[in-house]
Amino acid sequence: ASIPTGHTCQRTPKTWIVKPSATPAEVCCAGVTKTVSPRLQHMPRPHVAALVHDAWNQRVARRLTDRGWGTRIVPHIGYGSTMTLRVLGRVVMDRDGRNGTDDAGRSPRAGDAIRDLDSATRWWRDFVSSPAMQVPVAVTIGERTVDTTTDASGLIDLTVRGHGLPPGRHQVLLSTPHADDAHADVIVVSTTQRFGVVSDIDDTVLSTSLPRPVIAAWNTFVREEGTRRAVPGMATLYRELRAAHPDMPFVYLSTGSWNIAPNLGRFLRRHGYPSGPLLLTDWGPTNTGWFRSGQQHKRASLHRLAREFPHIQWLLVEIGRAHV
Repeated sequence: ASIPTGHTCQRTPKTWIVKPSATPAEVCCAGVTKTVSPRLQHMPRPHVAALVHDAWNQRVARRLTDRGWGTRIVPHIGYGSTMTLRVLGRVVMDRDGRNGTDDAGRSPRAGDAIRDLDSATRWWRDFVSSPAMQVPVAVTIGERTVDTTTDASGLIDLTVRGHGLPPGRHQVLLSTPHADDAHADVIVVSTTQRFGVVSDIDDTVLSTSLPRPVIAAWNTFVREEGTRRAVPGMATLYRELRAAHPDMPFVYLSTGSWNIAPNLGRFLRRHGYPSGPLLLTDWGPTNTGWFRSGQQHKRASLHRLAREFPHIQWLLVEIGRAHV
């Protein structure tokens, strides 16, 4: 089925989803709101690895819920043009049901600062966080509210058209039934902007020693967050670029997991890197195999940026491992 030309939803216009079992008009007017490409109607059966992975996460989430755990919203920085807006965040299981912090928001609870300090000691703590799957999320942009749900990794990735926000930095409200609300920053890029930076993270802004797996694992899972080293000179270079082009967007693209997004956000702030959205990935299996392709993730992200900002020339920065 295809979206009928000129169709007007009979209810409050929201994001459309297309399913083989319903016409686009029926689904739209039913208020279903999670965006799915029409091409996904003909997707093959998910790979057994994805089915096992999702079943395991669902079982863990049920067990944690039975033990009294709640959920927590982790907001990430989103971005967009004057036409579309991409809102990013994640919902995870949490013992206290309290929101964490990220570059995009702050929790109102005073005790969260202590909690964040404890969770930031080792990055492995975030690697083992349990996602909250298929959780309903309400995203409020100004006076407009758009509904969506988290995916199998707990990720909120919503594209909103006609958001009405002018160029600049804004905040949107993320709400779920069983967690504190959280504010996520979104950066709207002007149509007059002609230059932007897409930066890799590993061994480009953050020293990870990825070519040496044992050292990379030690740096990631054992070393304290405060001892992680920045690549010399890169923060200064990026700050000088931002000073010369104050409205220039910075995007940090990596094959790293969404689990460590809060840690990366704190690292970038601590070392003086310009603020910008993180485009990470999920390390779990896909619908087609046991492992995700990091290079495919990078290519897809770059193609999307080129489509969303055709007027921008992007400077791609990656040290040593240029395989994009």
